Amino acid sequence: MGRDLEKFFQEYGIKQHMSMPRYPQSNGQVEASNKMILDCLKKSLTNKKEKWPDKLSECLWAYRTTKRRATGETSFSLAFGSEAIIHPNVIKPSITALLPSIEQNSKEMVTSLDLAEEKYEQTSTRIAAYQQQLISSYNKRAKIRQF
Repeated sequence: MGRDLEKFFQEYGIKQHMSMPRYPQSNGQVEASNKMILDCLKKSLTNKKEKWPDKLSECLWAYRTTKRRATGETSFSLAFGSEAIIHPNVIKPSITALLPSIEQNSKEMVTSLDLAEEKYEQTSTRIAAYQQQLISSYNKRAKIRQF
């Protein structure tokens, strides 16, 4: 981090925590994400390794729209508050995939924004339950030793 940026943060009383993707050594989140994307690329390429730039967007789409075990939500929905839909020009649209009218879409977006807080609370609860499950699983295998 640059000195000018540090002065800016101090001047306005901003506290910066180093658990951002810029600092992967602090939480390992970037490495985990990259590992999953590389696994997807390896599985989809098999013998055509030179075609990886063409498949990268598909793997990123799959990663962003797959529900995570810990949260029960997609990373896209947690970031933007609604599920991602693929653009109709990418696939041949069917009757069920046609976009609603602008008014209908606006109403649905307002509804999903109203439910966003509830969704985040449910996600927090799922994360806590998942962490408790991991702790109990770890504690079953751990052996207590006295020194």
